[in-house]
Amino acid sequence: MKNNNVNEFLDHTTYEECAVIYHGKKYFFYGMLFHKNMEVYSYDIAQWDTNGEHVKFVFQETADTSDKLLEKFYAAPIWDGKTFWQAEQEMEWVDW
Repeated sequence: MKNNNVNEFLDHTTYEECAVIYHGKKYFFYGMLFHKNMEVYSYDIAQWDTNGEHVKFVFQETADTSDKLLEKFYAAPIWDGKTFWQAEQEMEWVDW
């Protein structure tokens, strides 16, 4: 991960909002949320354009534990068919 340590990024994005640039596209991580009333965790990632406009959600998942949700995230081919670990060296952690 450019501009920072990948493990710091994962710690940060798991519970807070942050963004990366991958191949000229900005991806916004909303952070993992626990919905007490439904007893599930959710994790959303959206793609935004260069004008700061929302394009689409590229990942929206829920699970009954945070570990299960992270497993789904790590397995998802979000970045041009690549998973996070396959693409992370090409990502740049940026300020929103």
